[in-house]
Amino acid sequence: MNNRITIDFIDNIDVDSKYFINQHQLTNLKAGLDFIFNQTKYIQDNPERFGTPKFVTEAEFLMNPYLSDLVACFFQWFSVSIVSYVKLVGLLRYLDRNKLEYSNITLLSKDILAAMKREINAYINSVIPDIKLWRDKVGAHFAMADPFDNDNIVTMEDSLMTQIYLVKGKYTTHLFHLNFAGKSSVIPEWSIVNIYENVFKSRYLNL
Repeated sequence: MNNRITIDFIDNIDVDSKYFINQHQLTNLKAGLDFIFNQTKYIQDNPERFGTPKFVTEAEFLMNPYLSDLVACFFQWFSVSIVSYVKLVGLLRYLDRNKLEYSNITLLSKDILAAMKREINAYINSVIPDIKLWRDKVGAHFAMADPFDNDNIVTMEDSLMTQIYLVKGKYTTHLFHLNFAGKSSVIPEWSIVNIYENVFKSRYLNL
């Protein structure tokens, strides 16, 4: 009897089914990500229904203030949820590889906990590096409000400048890379629809 469940269909990660005592957390996050993707795709594919003309250029600013604000929130919610999803997959992989129970985590030494966090973060950065960075600088909190030691002033200012553009038919944020006085923002450009269709769907939707 196969008691293992595949949780990443690209890296072929499977874990013992006993770790799915909290499987609802993955399904909860998936439901939210599905909803945000579907709403974003519907709005971007049907601009006239929202009082916005069809875009004719390669990259155009979303001028409808309500839609711009709403879609910007979609990007924040999506980034936080997808990072949480991928992080949980990384945790399940670590527990399975090291034959640990959930209850063991509180008993681990600081060195082992640090190693666990490094391995989980390495997995996240192998799957969605740009989204993790964007989430750290914008989605979870604005860099200006809670800067890291290595955040420069341009990154901090850019964290407060979430503008939405339609690029080749896809809503995109942080299209233009901010530079000022020899410093550059590290906040990346990305698209909800591209990440969902090209990363999340192929890795996780068979779960």
